Amino acid sequence: MSKSIIFYDFDGVATACRCWNPNTWKARYVLNIKGLPYTTTWLEYPEVEPVLKKINAIPSAKKADGSDLYTLPAIYDPNTGVALTDSEKIAEYLEKQYPTPGTPAFFPPGTRALQQGFRDAFAARVRGNVLKLSMQPIVDSLTPGSVDYFCRTRAAALGSPLDKIAPPGSEAHANFVKAALDGLNMISLWYELNETKGLYIMGDKPCFADVDIAATFNWVRIVGGKREGDVWNAIEKADGGRWGKLLDAFNEKWSAVH
Repeated sequence: MSKSIIFYDFDGVATACRCWNPNTWKARYVLNIKGLPYTTTWLEYPEVEPVLKKINAIPSAKKADGSDLYTLPAIYDPNTGVALTDSEKIAEYLEKQYPTPGTPAFFPPGTRALQQGFRDAFAARVRGNVLKLSMQPIVDSLTPGSVDYFCRTRAAALGSPLDKIAPPGSEAHANFVKAALDGLNMISLWYELNETKGLYIMGDKPCFADVDIAATFNWVRIVGGKREGDVWNAIEKADGGRWGKLLDAFNEKWSAVH
């Protein structure tokens, strides 16, 4: 590998490191776990589509009106000419293109279906709830050039002004927090079924499902962790501190920003 991969991430102001988005954190963790050289190109929301079209990236999905949706994370590999979006596709590509002995495998043989089921359960039980709680904190984490775009598109998708979805102190806020913690408690019981009793779902080495969970928690911590009553303050202590320990393990080793 002679040239650094170009990694595209959403710019932000929540921390000095700028990165905040959960989906781009997945790809960043993947790059760092594999130890691959990369440089970050920071984009505001309105810049994403024209930039990804310029590098010939495949659209991430379709919008409700049938038009192409371009979003991050994305990479451009100058060594192969490959441009990719979607954190899972990026992980799969990097694992195959750059096998790195001694590093954790994101998709050990025979685990893809089980990992997908686990991630879907996590999304339904936890991520969807913390997303509702994080809308306004996300707005406060954005650069000025992204705020209007984000508020307009997300309010249209959710059918509500973002600051009205789960304001702190409201019944809706309390209900979403409880649902997220209940979901995590169930998932923690699944971890307890492992004979290895390791920090990660498969034992002592993380797979892509662990990357997904850590990226979600890092996002929640970054955008709202300093706010009184934020859901991260509860998640960090839940289930014997399991989730705070998992995030600390990731960030101690794999949170570098290049």
